[in-house]
Amino acid sequence: MFEVFTDNKYLLKYAPPEVSNKNLPEWWKQFPAKLEFKDNKEIADMQTMRSCPVIKDFLNAGLIIKLWTNVKIFRSSEDTCSVEFLNEKHRYSEWHNNLQVAPDLLNHSFSMPIKLFNPFNVRTPKNVWTYVVPYEYGDKRGMEVLQGIVKTDSWHSFNFVFKLNVDVGETKTINFGTPIARLLPFHANMEYKISSFDEDQDFKSKVDEQEFQVGNIEHAYLKETKN
Repeated sequence: MFEVFTDNKYLLKYAPPEVSNKNLPEWWKQFPAKLEFKDNKEIADMQTMRSCPVIKDFLNAGLIIKLWTNVKIFRSSEDTCSVEFLNEKHRYSEWHNNLQVAPDLLNHSFSMPIKLFNPFNVRTPKNVWTYVVPYEYGDKRGMEVLQGIVKTDSWHSFNFVFKLNVDVGETKTINFGTPIARLLPFHANMEYKISSFDEDQDFKSKVDEQEFQVGNIEHAYLKETKN
C-alpha cells in the first residue's frame, strides 16, 4: 500500500494527489497514436510514441503530486530571480545557494534551485522506497523537480527541490493544482546479476519468443504483461 497523508483538508479536496492514469499530460492525450501518409495510390501507417508500451506504462505509473499554491517566477537578470506565492503568510520555500549544487545540473536554468516545503507525507511498506521524478518529459518552463529517492518505509516527510527554467526577462506562473512531480514506488535492496544466456536457457527461450513478436510489439507486450 502506497499511503499519502496531509493535515490540510483543503488540499485533499481541491488538489489531491492522484494516480497517474487520471493525470495524463494534455499533449499525450491529444497526440495521435498513428499517422497516415499518402504516397501515390498507397497509404502507409506510422505509429507514434503513443503506441510505445514503455512510454505508456511510465506515464500511467505511480502517483502525481499537485502544486499546493500559485507560484509566480520572474527572472530580472542572469543572477536575479524572484518567486512569489499565493499566500505570503505561509512559508512555502527556501533557496539553495548556487555553491551547493553542481553547475552542470542547472544548465539552461537559474543558478539557484528552490526548495518547496511539501505538505504531503508518504508511507510505504518495508523495503519499498519512492522515486521522485518530474511530471512529464522535457525541459519544463518554470519549474522542474530534481529527481531523487526517499526511503519512505522509514522516513515519511520530505521536500521537493526545483530548478527554475526561466529566461532573463521572462515571467512564468504555475497555478494551484498543477501536477509537478511523479512518485514511483519500487522495491529497495534489490540484488543484481549480470550473466550470459548460457546460465538460463529458459529465460533465453522466452526472450527469443518476445523478439520474434517485435513486429507487433504493442499487442504482444500488452498480452504478455496483462495482470
